[in-house]
Amino acid sequence: MKYDLIIVGGGAAGFAAATKANELEADTLMVNNSVVGIGGTCVNVGCLPTKHLLHVAEVIHRARVWLSTSLSFDFKTIIEEKDRLIEKLRKEKYEKVLRDLTYVDFIEGNARFISRTEIQVNGEVYTAKKFIIATGSSTFIPPVEGIENVDYLTNIEALKLRELPESMIILGGGALGIEFAQMFSRFGTQVMLLQRGERIAKREEPELAKLLQGYLEEEGVEIITGARVKRVSQQGRDKVVSVVVEGEEKTFRAEHLLIATGRRPNTSNLGWKSLG
Repeated sequence: MKYDLIIVGGGAAGFAAATKANELEADTLMVNNSVVGIGGTCVNVGCLPTKHLLHVAEVIHRARVWLSTSLSFDFKTIIEEKDRLIEKLRKEKYEKVLRDLTYVDFIEGNARFISRTEIQVNGEVYTAKKFIIATGSSTFIPPVEGIENVDYLTNIEALKLRELPESMIILGGGALGIEFAQMFSRFGTQVMLLQRGERIAKREEPELAKLLQGYLEEEGVEIITGARVKRVSQQGRDKVVSVVVEGEEKTFRAEHLLIATGRRPNTSNLGWKSLG
């Protein structure tokens, strides 16, 4: 139960640390929970699945434009293909790599610090000289009135959908919101993107953000900037969003509501704040 190093988190950063620790022959323990699985966000619910689905959606979009006609496809089959690809990559790039790390042990569970040198996982205590916290991040859910009563989506749930939504409202015009907006729009969903700021892609150059918005709107994505969300509610299967735009309150509804308003670190349950 005693180690030189304990890594809390089994994503890309944790694996980089584990690989280096193994090279240095340091007795190491990696702890990871099952929220998104071994490999973390990128391979499971981030970069890889979204880029794959964006590629498939682009092929469908280009064919639709070139042929000037609607195309039939099985959305469920596309998602199942994505799942098989991610499972294959997770096994090859993470699970197999982990098995080959001689000096690294692995356990699944939620780690919590009980002292500056100890963590508790599944009722067992593990001690180490050093710790690396590499727990990644998850969707920040804004404190909007009514949000706790709405069956909203994050990137995790959106990637699990087996039926193509007829309509979707996306809150947030950053990289994640834009990515999902284009992807679902090209599959055929009517997408509305609501951005609190005055432009989407606020971290990019204004000229590029303006061009990007134009391209997305040409493809059918409705984008409303300067939209302050006032409240959300659920009416039957529909999600209803009330926003204030230029001082005027407007209401929109869609089958799904995707929250893409930024990320927050997964550290609130580690217990480390009480350690100083």
